[in-house]
Amino acid sequence: MFPRDLKGWLGLAQFLAQRMAVLIVLISATLAACASLAAVLGILPWIGLTARISGEPVHLGMPIQLTLTIFLLGLTAFLPSSARVMALEVSHRQFKTSMEDVARAYHAAHAADRSGVFRLKSEYDATRERLDFLHRHPDLINLKPELLELAAKMSFNARDLAQVYADDRVQEARTFIQNRQGECVRLEAEIERALATVAELRGLHEQVDADEERVARRIERLQADILEIMHILGIDPEFHGRRPRLAAE
Repeated sequence: MFPRDLKGWLGLAQFLAQRMAVLIVLISATLAACASLAAVLGILPWIGLTARISGEPVHLGMPIQLTLTIFLLGLTAFLPSSARVMALEVSHRQFKTSMEDVARAYHAAHAADRSGVFRLKSEYDATRERLDFLHRHPDLINLKPELLELAAKMSFNARDLAQVYADDRVQEARTFIQNRQGECVRLEAEIERALATVAELRGLHEQVDADEERVARRIERLQADILEIMHILGIDPEFHGRRPRLAAE
């Protein structure tokens, strides 16, 4: 089964590169060991490499070939541990992929259970019903049967949870919450209108108080003017009549 995403392709490329590196090291070490052994026995010549040191020619083919052979043979000593590490990586990758497939299958079965697709009650019949549903699911065709069986058993064990969070119950709860939210919005609008009314009444009350105070001041000023005129005219305001003027006046 080919990878379904970029991460899977990268993992596959890493797996192939590791296997190719191991194969190259093995082939190189084998060829180097055979060539060095044949050179020691005189069957093949040593590598022809000459360098001049202080003007004198020095043949470096044999030590370089032996050094390279020992180095490659030393690398092969690490291949068993590398093989174990790669085996663990492959096992972990397969386990992770299997768990992702099981989770995907379980999600499909759980969603169907919440929708009320499954009706059988006994453990065997209910698990078989879920397994048949997963086998017919178009997105789970390539999954292994044992993974689908594990997902079906997990779905049966979570049937009570699916009943509690059934789609109709969740929709009913969502509708109830939305209605409550609508009531809160309407109540907030009523409160805003009430606050606006209170503010308007407070303004009118303050305006009426100001008008009454202004009228009261005008009445006081009018009374003072009347008393002043009555005093000029010689009218006693207490007897409501004209008081006699004195002879000195």
